[in-house]
Amino acid sequence: MFGGRPNDQPGGGCSWSHRKRCSSHAQSTADNDRSPAAHGRDFPRSHQQRPNGDEGRIAKMWNTIAWILQGLLAFAFLFHGILFVFRPEPLVRPMREQGNWPLGIPAWFRIFIGVAELLAAVGLIVPGLFHLLTFLTPLAAAGLVIVMFSASVYHVRRGEGAALPAVGALLVVAAIVAIVRWQVAAL
Repeated sequence: MFGGRPNDQPGGGCSWSHRKRCSSHAQSTADNDRSPAAHGRDFPRSHQQRPNGDEGRIAKMWNTIAWILQGLLAFAFLFHGILFVFRPEPLVRPMREQGNWPLGIPAWFRIFIGVAELLAAVGLIVPGLFHLLTFLTPLAAAGLVIVMFSASVYHVRRGEGAALPAVGALLVVAAIVAIVRWQVAAL
C-alpha cells in the first residue's frame, strides 16, 4: 500500500530507532535541533534524541521526585480547599472550639482561596496524567508559592508562630515542584 519504503508511510513512517540507524536521517553535530534531511520533514529534537545512561536515570529520578511532591501538595491543598470552600462541620467544630474559626478574613476571600487551592490541586495532577496542557502544572505550583507566602505573612501578623513550619514546608515544596516541572523534568 505504501510501497514498502519507510518514507512513503504517513508521518514519514520512520520510528525513532530507524532514524537513529538510518544514514538519511543523520545530522551534523553542529545542528542538533532539526534535520531537514529527514525525508523532507523537520523532526523535532525530542524525537531524535532520548536521554540514555546516567542522563536518563537522573531525568527519571527527578520525574519520580516531582510526582511524589505533586501528590503530597495536591492532597494537602485538596483537603484545605475543601475546608475553606465547603466548611464541613466535623472539621470546623474542633477549630471553632479552639477559637480558630471563623478565620480573620472575609467569607468571600476564604472561598476564593479555597477555590484557588482546589484548582491548584487539580492543576498539579491532571495535566500530567492526561498529557494535556502540561504547562499548567508548574504554573499551579507557582501559584501555590504565592498563596503560601501570603499565608506565612497572615500567620506572622496574627502571631500564630506554630503554623509557620507547616506553611514554610508547603511553600518550599511548591517552589521545588515549580522549578523541577519548569526547568528540570518538564511533563
